[in-house]
Amino acid sequence: FDFTTPGGKLMLTMMGGVAEFFSDQLAVHVSKAQRYRASIGLPVGSVPFGYRILDPGGVPQIEQMQAAAVREAFQRRAEGQSTGAIATWLNREGFKTLKGGIFTGHAVKDLLNCRFYIGKVSYHSEEYPGQHEAIITEELYQRVQSRKKARSITRTVAGPKGLLQGMIACGQCGQGVQSDRHRYGGAMYRERHSHECATNG
Repeated sequence: FDFTTPGGKLMLTMMGGVAEFFSDQLAVHVSKAQRYRASIGLPVGSVPFGYRILDPGGVPQIEQMQAAAVREAFQRRAEGQSTGAIATWLNREGFKTLKGGIFTGHAVKDLLNCRFYIGKVSYHSEEYPGQHEAIITEELYQRVQSRKKARSITRTVAGPKGLLQGMIACGQCGQGVQSDRHRYGGAMYRERHSHECATNG
């Protein structure tokens, strides 16, 4: 087609409109299928550390050793241990994340916020009873959340990013180091390794 002619421009517009319509319709159907799956208590996407799916599309089953580690992590946090200390304990015990990396404080924080462990399945802002067995109780989950609320301090990051953002990396493993500023505005660079590296901790 010659898209410089009036007819060509019309054809290009029609082709773009049809492509966008098809993409939007596909998104609607995928979302509908995922919401239905969540509504009957099945996970949408991968399952968290502590579970495994034996049959594709089936009900997640508890992985006993990982589940015991999840319970211990929640208990330790409820008793006041930091997420970094819990990550160190998980790594020392030989546990790996589902992607094969080591646990970081950020990974532990995500784990402690996961309501899948109390038998719930979430889809966007909606929550449904799951078919899977819960690993922890609602009471323990809420104890952990109450600790988070009690110490919540809004951390504000002021000022522009560092000049070396995206340009420097860890000298041990080569992973990128992120530009950041602490709560008082001072510049710093931070690593958030999720794999084995001598600089962890």
